[in-house]
Amino acid sequence: MRKFEPTEKLRRQSITSAWIADQKHGKYLMSNFVGFAAGKLHSVHKQLLSDDGDEVEFGRQLYFAMRDLELEGNSLCTIETENYEAPEFSHKTALLQCGKKSITIELQRFEKESESVQLNEELNAR
Repeated sequence: MRKFEPTEKLRRQSITSAWIADQKHGKYLMSNFVGFAAGKLHSVHKQLLSDDGDEVEFGRQLYFAMRDLELEGNSLCTIETENYEAPEFSHKTALLQCGKKSITIELQRFEKESESVQLNEELNAR
């Protein structure tokens, strides 16, 4: 684990201490996030899918993450989406919030690069 200074966005969420835990997944390195507010656990952000373009693996990871939410009794959920478009950058986010857990899909595209996708699971201690 390695410590890093919380960004402005994290500080607005009251996070005062942030850590990254790198995890090897096949040939990919995935970074997971742990945030603390006033010395107490605030949230844990687990990267579920590496960015290797495997659509079947993406579907499997999303299915099992959603199934686990249901099995834990988290079936009342809300959905939110965000979209940011600029000539050199595009960022789309879909959030499935179920109790204290959420699943996030992020699509990003930088100018002259192919679009990437990231699937994450987060636990909010609040």
